[in-house]
Amino acid sequence: MDDDNNNIHLYKESILNEETDLALVKSAIEDLDTDDQELLNLSVYQGYSHSEISEILDIPLGTVKTRIRRNLMKLKDTFATNKSRSRVIQFKNG
Repeated sequence: MDDDNNNIHLYKESILNEETDLALVKSAIEDLDTDDQELLNLSVYQGYSHSEISEILDIPLGTVKTRIRRNLMKLKDTFATNKSRSRVIQFKNG
């Protein structure tokens, strides 16, 4: 019976962590400029290639690549920072 309770607790904790991660990613994306959000939307969510994005937005291919890379790194850093803060808050509240 203890194993079942432990498994349920681990499952609930896993779901909470996933929900927290999604909220952190969403928040980090919302902190980007509108133009940068559009670039990531075209690339990540809509699946356009960098060349296609360059044509759609009428900006140089190198600019597209640089901005996407820069924004992905910014999201990674923001997510890592917020994730660390979230763990501290959960620890204090837990």
